[in-house]
Amino acid sequence: MNSLIGNMRSVALCLLLFAGCSPQTEPIPVNPPEERTSTPSDPMGAEEPAGTLSANVPAVPTVDSPIRFRESSAELGLQFTRYNDFRGQHRILEANGGGCGVFDFDRDARPDVLFIDGCRYPELDDADVHHDVLFRGTSGAFVNVTDHSALQSTGYHTGCTAKDLNGDGFADLVIGAIDGLQLFWNNGDGTYSRDATAFTDLPASWTSSLACADFNDDGHLDLYVVNYVQDNMRHPKLCPRPESPDGYMQCSPTQYAAADDWLLLSDGVGGWRDVTSAAGITGVDGKGLGVVIADFNGDGRLDIYVANDGMPNFLYVRQAPRDESVAHADPEFADEALTLGCAVNASGVAESSMGIAAGDYDRDGDLDLHITNFYAEPNVLYENMAGNGFLDATIPSRLGSYSRSTMGWGTTFLDADNDGWLDLFVANGHVDDNMWAGNNEPYGIPPQFFWNRANKTFADVSRQCGATFTAPAFGRGVARCDLNRDGRLDVIMTDTQRPSQVLLNETSDSGHCIQLRLVGTGLGNRDAIGAKVVADGGESSQLQTLDGGGSFQSHNETLLHFGLGEATQCPRLTINWPDGTKSEFADVAADRSYLAVQGDEQLYLQP
Repeated sequence: MNSLIGNMRSVALCLLLFAGCSPQTEPIPVNPPEERTSTPSDPMGAEEPAGTLSANVPAVPTVDSPIRFRESSAELGLQFTRYNDFRGQHRILEANGGGCGVFDFDRDARPDVLFIDGCRYPELDDADVHHDVLFRGTSGAFVNVTDHSALQSTGYHTGCTAKDLNGDGFADLVIGAIDGLQLFWNNGDGTYSRDATAFTDLPASWTSSLACADFNDDGHLDLYVVNYVQDNMRHPKLCPRPESPDGYMQCSPTQYAAADDWLLLSDGVGGWRDVTSAAGITGVDGKGLGVVIADFNGDGRLDIYVANDGMPNFLYVRQAPRDESVAHADPEFADEALTLGCAVNASGVAESSMGIAAGDYDRDGDLDLHITNFYAEPNVLYENMAGNGFLDATIPSRLGSYSRSTMGWGTTFLDADNDGWLDLFVANGHVDDNMWAGNNEPYGIPPQFFWNRANKTFADVSRQCGATFTAPAFGRGVARCDLNRDGRLDVIMTDTQRPSQVLLNETSDSGHCIQLRLVGTGLGNRDAIGAKVVADGGESSQLQTLDGGGSFQSHNETLLHFGLGEATQCPRLTINWPDGTKSEFADVAADRSYLAVQGDEQLYLQP
C-alpha cells in the first residue's frame, strides 16, 4: 500500500498544469443574485406557468442564461444505443432502461465511460451482439476497449457502480440486472475478471440502482442494493388493452409486490455478508429505483436515502453504536423519512419517485435532495433544515410547475457556469405512448436544465441550452463528469430507444473553478466515500461531498467541482476525511485540477 501511494505522489508531482476553467473577460459573480436574474413578473412569488404539453418542450425562459451544451457523441467516439428488447407487449422490464458510469478504470487521470446494455430476454442468446460497453478516454476520442478489457458483461442489465472494493487502487465494477448482480475485479492491467462466486447466496432479484459506502468503519466499501418489484421474468405479467394499437399497455407497479433491498458488508477480498434485516433495513413495499448515501443530519455517520415507486421514500438514518468500545460493529439504521419530512410530498402523498440528486443548492452547509417523479407528479425539492429534517421547497423554488408535465428519471446537481451555485439537470421520457387514448401525455420528452438563481429559486432555461433540450427523448440514466477536462461539467444521458446523448458543456461566459480528486489512506477507503470538502471564500462557502450512489442506475464521476465565479483563488479549502481527520489548504489557485492524498500536506496538480 505505502509503495503504491508513494508512486502516485511521485507521478502526480510531474503532471502538467490543468488547462480548464479558463478566465473570461466578464466572469459571472458568485453574488449577488439580482445581478444575474430578471425580476419575476409575479411579485407574490407564485409559480411560473408550466410548459405546453402539445409542444413537448419546456416553458419559455424568463431569464437569459449563458449555459450551452452540444451533443458530441460522434465527435468523442461515445456512440451507444441500448437494446431494450421491445416486443409490443409492454413488459414492465422494458420500461426502466439502463444507466451508465464514468470512472477512471486504468488510473491515467482520464475519465472512462461504461454503458449498460440489455439483451433478448429470457432467451439470452445474443450476448455477442448486445452487451455492456466500456470506452477508454484518451487525449483524443474515446476508444471501445470492451474486448480488450475482457469485460464479458452480458445479460438484461440495469445499473452499475464503480469503486475500489479491495483497496488496490483500481476501480472494480458491480453491475445490476433484472435477475441478480455481477462483480468484476479490476486486474490493474487494463482488464477485468468476473468473480463467479460473488453474491451466489442471494436470490435472483430485479436490481435497479447500486451504491457503496463503508458502514462499519473497517475500511472496506460495503454495498447497498436497491431492488424494484417481483415478477416472473420468464413469464412476465402482461396487461391486455384491446383498444391500444398493439393490444397491451404496461402494467402499473401497483400490481406487483416489492422486492426487498439488500445491505451487504464486505470483507475486502470478495466476501459479502447480508445484514439487511439485522441492520434495520426493512424495505417494506419499497419498490426502489434510486439511492444515495450521505450524511444528511450532520452527525458524521452515513445515511441511506431510497427513492420508491408509488410508495413513501426511505431515509435510513444510521444510529449511534450501542457500545462505542466495539470496533467495526455492524451498523444499525432506522427509517426516519416520515418524521424528517422526506418520505412524501408537502400534501402527504407518496409519489412515483425514480432519480435522486443530493447537493447544497442553497449554500447553507447541508445536503438537500431533488427527487424525480412520474408524469403529472412534480419533481420534489427537499430543503435540508440544518440536519433537523427537510422542508418541501418544490413550489417556492419554482421547480413544481416546470416538471408537472414531464416524467423525470436520472438527475444531478452541477455548477454548469462555474458561478458557485448548483444547477439541475433532469432526464425525461414516458414509459408508454398514450396518445392513442386521446390525452395530451407526451411520450418522448426533452431533458431539462434548471439554472440556479442564487436566491433559492430555479429558472427553466432548457430551450437556451442547445438542440438536445428541444428534441423528444426517452432519457433514463444520467452521469455528471468532465469528459474533456476543460473545467466545465458535462452530462451523459442514456435513452431507451435512441442513442445516448453526450452533452459537452460549452458555456462561454464561465467563471473560474477548482476541481479536486481524493485518495483516502486512513482506514483503506481509498475512494474517500463520505468525505466533506468546504471551499471557504470568506463571506460565503461551498460544501461538496463524495456520496455513494445518486442519479438513477448510474455512476457520477467522483470529481469534486467548485465554481468560484470571478475569484482567482480559494482562500481556504478544508477536507474532512471519512475517518474524522482533516486537511486544510490556504490560497488554492483556481483554474486547476488537484489530487489530494489523505495525510499529505500538499495538493498535486493533475492534467
